[in-house]
Amino acid sequence: MYNCILKGNHLVWNTEFAEAKKYLDPLAKSIPRMAYELAIIPILGSVLSGDTSLRDESLKAIEAAEHSLYLFNKHSATNLTNLIQELERMDEELYSNNENYYNFNEKDHKNFCQLKELTIDQKINNLKLDHEILDGELHLMRGVVQFSSGSYFKGFYNLRKSYLKFKHVYNIVEPLKSYEKSSNEFIHSDVLHNVYFGMGIFNFMLSILPPMLTSILSMIGFDADRDHGLELMKFDHEYGGRQFGVASFMLSMNYLFIPRALEDRETKLAIAGGLLEKSEKIFPRSGGFKMMKSHYERKKGDISNAITSLSEAITICEESMGFMPNILVHELSWCYFLTEDFEKASHYLNILVSSEKDFDTKGISAMLLAACKLRLGDIEGTNKLIDSFGKYVSKGSRIDKFAAEKVEVFKYLKTEKEKHLMMFMSVFHFLYVKRDLANLQIDIAEPLYELFIKTSNEIVIDNHSKLGNDIQAGLAVVRGQFLRLLGKHEESKEEFKKAVSYEHHIVLEKQWIAFSYYEIGESIYLFESKQVPAEKKEEKLALLKDVKHYLEKCSKMSGYSFEEVLHSRAKLALKQVNKEISELSHH
Repeated sequence: MYNCILKGNHLVWNTEFAEAKKYLDPLAKSIPRMAYELAIIPILGSVLSGDTSLRDESLKAIEAAEHSLYLFNKHSATNLTNLIQELERMDEELYSNNENYYNFNEKDHKNFCQLKELTIDQKINNLKLDHEILDGELHLMRGVVQFSSGSYFKGFYNLRKSYLKFKHVYNIVEPLKSYEKSSNEFIHSDVLHNVYFGMGIFNFMLSILPPMLTSILSMIGFDADRDHGLELMKFDHEYGGRQFGVASFMLSMNYLFIPRALEDRETKLAIAGGLLEKSEKIFPRSGGFKMMKSHYERKKGDISNAITSLSEAITICEESMGFMPNILVHELSWCYFLTEDFEKASHYLNILVSSEKDFDTKGISAMLLAACKLRLGDIEGTNKLIDSFGKYVSKGSRIDKFAAEKVEVFKYLKTEKEKHLMMFMSVFHFLYVKRDLANLQIDIAEPLYELFIKTSNEIVIDNHSKLGNDIQAGLAVVRGQFLRLLGKHEESKEEFKKAVSYEHHIVLEKQWIAFSYYEIGESIYLFESKQVPAEKKEEKLALLKDVKHYLEKCSKMSGYSFEEVLHSRAKLALKQVNKEISELSHH
């Protein structure tokens, strides 16, 4: 509907930040949607760089967009017709210059048309609805930034406000979506898909929040439906328009980093591949989508192309932002670590830990650098990083919470050897919780597993170590994941059971018990229950009840990093298992 606004959106998501600012800045005060697109720049910059200072800049930009909308609404009677005329003028100017940003599937939608084809009543009605959605989007983005900073309750408050805005518009437009273009109540496809995104992202985000917050939300009547959220965001990906970039980015994140329970990883990777292929056609120089593409390639085992995609993303973002995108460089160092090129990994990691900027994965970068130095035989360098580890950890980062917890762990370790083992093991733990370890290809996994076994066997744990049981459980989890990846399912399950045997002797790292309960349950489901034919009802039921037992044990544990991801997975798995038990019991 608004080709001129879509132009700004396209520049932002294509990581053309300088051009986007030049285009959007003069229009931001008078056109609230332009102010919103301008606010997305520091938010994306924060995602790509991990620079925590950009969150403050993001909040200021959101405030500016909120003020633009407030001033507009204050004099909406006269502003509405003036804004519509200005948008029409800008659209016509773009069309006359052959700049048409509706270049996807939008035109095939029965509710699509150019702004000039609407009547004045339709224009006013759709603009009013779109501005109410915009209000919801501003609360949504404020909430997202607050969650990224660890301000969960402030973020929750704004997410709730955004939902109420989206829900109100959704209830208005959904019954009207089939009205013909001749009706005064005709709803443009852009308005429909803007509100679909709002409802979709709300449901999706609520499904991956920490359990404490989801419990509060459930008590006041907000039960997230993740599947419904994903379905609505898929509508936006398939349609195109303003929400194509953010919906495609969130969907890619879902299929790459938040795998569904009890499902084959290749199925989800294939979906992610299709999403990214379409996204690259619309945004060919997007640093964000090149980053996502690199994760996809890494999970497919194509490390060489993952390095190429990341290198391109780094060049684009450096040119567009004017500084190094630390998160992307951090991911590049992981690629080199996975291929055991510790020299190259160390080169990039040294740059990161030497940076004066605080960014989301600075602590993880120091952890990885220490592991690389250990394998390169630089014991002095390893010890220096371990001794000063705490100073690298980003205090306001959800991701670096993992590193912050390791700082506490090191306080309990007394010997140099134990500290070396914990640091090296922690690198594999991070790969595990991110599900990177579960998605390695065999040709990468085998030598990496040999390296892990060789390094862990070189160090004998002191029988009097306060964290001896924590270390043993952590080692068993990594071995279990590698063995499952290598097709040794029974040996893998035994390793996870070995980890669980330390449950009542763990001092700090109880997450390995929670993850192991989940892994045992999933292993029984995928490699035992699924192999039993339906006619062997009692045998299948017994196995499914075993799966349920382990998943429930997992769900009852809390108070560790990444618990929201594991709880979400366990909750979905229990839903599936309970459904199968019910169907079998009543068959």
